[in-house]
Amino acid sequence: MVDNPQIGPYSPSTLSRCPLPPKLRAINLVLDEELYHSISDIDDSTYFYFQDQNRRSASSDTNDSKYTTTIHDIPPLSRPPSSLEEDRRNEHLIHGMRLLMTARDRVLTLSEQRMLAPIITDLAASKIITSTDLTHIIAYNPTIAHPLLVSLLTNTNPDNNNPRPFIDILPFLPPTLPTFDLYGRLLRDQTQVTVPGFSTVADLVLLEVLGRFIHECINWIDRAEREERNGNISDDRVAKGIQNLCRFYASLIKLRLVDPACDADSTEMAHFTLAHSRFEEANALYRIIATSRF
Repeated sequence: MVDNPQIGPYSPSTLSRCPLPPKLRAINLVLDEELYHSISDIDDSTYFYFQDQNRRSASSDTNDSKYTTTIHDIPPLSRPPSSLEEDRRNEHLIHGMRLLMTARDRVLTLSEQRMLAPIITDLAASKIITSTDLTHIIAYNPTIAHPLLVSLLTNTNPDNNNPRPFIDILPFLPPTLPTFDLYGRLLRDQTQVTVPGFSTVADLVLLEVLGRFIHECINWIDRAEREERNGNISDDRVAKGIQNLCRFYASLIKLRLVDPACDADSTEMAHFTLAHSRFEEANALYRIIATSRF
């Protein structure tokens, strides 16, 4: 590239050959860590949430400014304990939101999960979680997804955080171990919900979600089998899906959550297990269903 003569000694090539001033050398540069722990260092939704909180707090401080300036005994830099506690709480929420966003992409460590546990309800109320986020969190962190989903379903103000979109994703989760882990937890959860027509989380999942989930699991496996025959899949997801689904359904029978003798409950699974009877789990489940009908 030819330098423009009009810029004289400040051409790019000239500057690249000039020695770096001592103040700008790497050894003399210091990063301010606080810049990387600010509210703006997270998702936009989180940033705007806390910006709104700060605006409200600033408005409140403005209203009280005339009163506070007349009290000369208070040092100018002192802050009331309630404000300090609120700041600490906001810091915990910010860190928790970061972890929750991270939970979409990887498995959280035990210490990270313990940090999230006490503030799950507050995070659910912040309205930053979408149904798509929840799908990814379930895939990597079902132990976190369970209390998070329960908090979304038990929100005291569902108009501000409608739980229906979160319910609607449940039937379409893939037949993997994290999914069945989540369902096992939900079907045992007796927490009261705000969804009209249902009393508890377990009641809601059993009556509203479970049947559709079994149906969609079978559809998922059928599609994966077609992809496998076409050479588009080379892993064991089909075999694992069949085994996991059969084990899960067998546990539902043991817990008496489904009736193998009822055609409405088990006919689809009877056909599925018979078609995949080459798998030990499917063969065993078919025998349970068949013997319960005779």
